[in-house]
Amino acid sequence: MSAAGVSRLLRAMAVLGAAGLSGAVEWWQIGPVYQIYPASFADSDGDGIGDLNGIASHVDHFSKIGVEAVWMSPIFDSPMMDNGYDISNYMAINPMFGNLTDFQNLVSALHNAGIKIMLDLVPNHSSNESQWFIDSVNQVNGKDDWYVWMNAKGYDSLDNPLPPNNWRSLFGGSAWTWNEVRKQFYLHQFGVFQPDLNYNNTDVVNQMKEVIKYWLGFGVDGFRVDAVPFIAETNYSFNEPIIEGCEPADAYGCLDHIYTMDQDLTYEVLEQFAAVLQEQNSNYSSSVKVQFVEAYTTVNATMRYYTNHSSPFNFLMVTSVDRNTNATELQNLTQSYLEALPEGAWPNWVIGNHDNPRVGTRMGSDLIDAMNMLVLLLPGTPVTYNGEEIGMTDSFIRVDQYRDPNTPNRDPERTPMQWNISLNAGFSTNVTDPYLPANPSYWQVNVASETSTEPSHLSIYKQLVALNKELAPSTSTNLTSAVLDDWVFAFLRDKYLIVVNLNDQVETFALNALNFSIGDSVTVKIPSLNSLNFKVSDSILTSSNITLYPRSGVVFSTMSSAAAVTAPISLLLASVCLSL
Repeated sequence: MSAAGVSRLLRAMAVLGAAGLSGAVEWWQIGPVYQIYPASFADSDGDGIGDLNGIASHVDHFSKIGVEAVWMSPIFDSPMMDNGYDISNYMAINPMFGNLTDFQNLVSALHNAGIKIMLDLVPNHSSNESQWFIDSVNQVNGKDDWYVWMNAKGYDSLDNPLPPNNWRSLFGGSAWTWNEVRKQFYLHQFGVFQPDLNYNNTDVVNQMKEVIKYWLGFGVDGFRVDAVPFIAETNYSFNEPIIEGCEPADAYGCLDHIYTMDQDLTYEVLEQFAAVLQEQNSNYSSSVKVQFVEAYTTVNATMRYYTNHSSPFNFLMVTSVDRNTNATELQNLTQSYLEALPEGAWPNWVIGNHDNPRVGTRMGSDLIDAMNMLVLLLPGTPVTYNGEEIGMTDSFIRVDQYRDPNTPNRDPERTPMQWNISLNAGFSTNVTDPYLPANPSYWQVNVASETSTEPSHLSIYKQLVALNKELAPSTSTNLTSAVLDDWVFAFLRDKYLIVVNLNDQVETFALNALNFSIGDSVTVKIPSLNSLNFKVSDSILTSSNITLYPRSGVVFSTMSSAAAVTAPISLLLASVCLSL
C-alpha cells in the first residue's frame, strides 16, 4: 500500500471496556428494553387516547421483534399537565389508560409471552393536585414538610414576596412559587404544577419505598426512575453561581447547579430504593428486579448512579451524537463511556426516547439502520423507543395541537405509533380527536407494510435483535474498534464485524486495513437498506476494496470468533510515521 493509501486509511484503534461480569446473564442485560409512550401507542376503545388494553393487543408485536422487556411511561393517576409526569396518586391507575384489572391482564399477557414489564417511577415531584401536597399546604396529617417550603427572602416595593434564591425551573422562570395559603414559597424544579418532594424527610423516603413495594406486588419486574439528579437539594438559601459569559444570566442553563443536582442525598435515596428490590429478589422473586435511572448529567456523576440493582441510562448517543459526528468522535465517546464504568457494571445504549427528537430526525433517515446496528450490537443493554424499529421520524405539530407544556415542545416525537395505513395509522378509530395527529409518513412507514416487505427497517431490526440475543451469553464489556479515514467506524463482537459509514460520501477501503484477525474473507450477514451493493450471504475478500455507501452499515460474519487486534503498537506507529 502506498504512503498516500496508508494516510487515507489512517485509523485510530482502541480496545475498550471495563471488567466483564461473571455468572448468569440476567434479562435486563439482554434486550431490547422497549419504551412505550402509552397515550399514543394503541387506543382500544376509540376515545383517541392510547390505553393498557391497546398495549395488550400488541404483545404479539413485542414477541415478533424479540423484545425482552417493555417500559411504560407513567400510567398513574394524574391531571396530565405534563403527560403523566405529574402524579396525583402513585397507587392508582389513571382512568384514561384503564384500571387495575386491565393492568393485571397486561402483566399476565406480557409474562405469558416471556416479556418483563417496567414502570416509570417519578419520585422527584408529585402533582400539585396530590392529596400529599394539599395536606402540606394546609399543614395537616403530618405532611407539613413533605415538600420543600421556604420563607420569602424579602419583599419588593409593591410588597410582593421575593423568592429565597436564584434557582431556576427547567420549564422556565423561577423554581419557587408563592403559596398564599401557607404564605411560603414551594420548590419546583420542573413545572409550577410539579412541587418537589422533600427527601430530607424520612417519611417521604419510606412512602416512596411503599410505592415500589406496592407495584412489585402486582408482578412488576423493575422501574425506570425519572429525573433522578434532581431528587435532593442543599443550601436552600444560597444562589447558584452564574456561568461566566452565559446569556441570559437568569436562564436555567446559565447556572452552575451545585445545589440542585447530583447531591449526596440523591445517591443515598436511590440506594434505599435499590434495597427494596434487593429484598424482593432475596425473599420473594425468581426474577431479578432492577431499576434504570434517568440521569442527564456528567459521565462521572452518571457512574455514581451504578449501585446494586441500579443502572443509569447512557444518553451519550442522544446528547453527543448528531449528523456532524464522525467516526473518531463516536469511537472516543464509546471508549470514554466503557472505560468509565465501575468494575462489574453493565453498559446500556439509548438512541431515542419521548423527550428527544427521533433518531431518524436527529441523524437523518438514511442512518436509521446503522444506528440500530450500534445500539443493538455494542456490548450492553439496548433501549428502543417505540417506532424506532420501523424508522419513524418526528412530525410537525401545530401550536393548537400541543399536549406538552415544555419548551421546546416534545410532541413531534410522541406522535401515534404507526401500525398500518388505516385511519390514524391504525392507532385509533377516533375521527375527530386523536391524542396527536399521526405523522403523514404512515402511508409508507408502518408495521404492516414493513412486515410484508423484505428488506425493511423492521426486518433488519428483527435480525439485529436475533443477533443481539446470540451474543447475549457474553457478559464481557470489552470492545475492539477501529476508525478509517475519520468516517468509518468498525467494531467486533465475537465472530461478527460491524462497519458503519457516517460520511455523506462513499468510502472505499479493504477490510484488512482494520487490522482485525478476521481471516481472508467475510460473509455479508445484515446490510442496511441503503447498502445497495451488498447482498446477504455474499462472500467478500478482506484484501479487496469494498465501497460503503453514504451513511450506511453492514454486519459481516467472520471466520473466527473472539477476533482480536493483530497489529502491534509498533506497526501502528510505523504506519503513522509513513503517512507523515
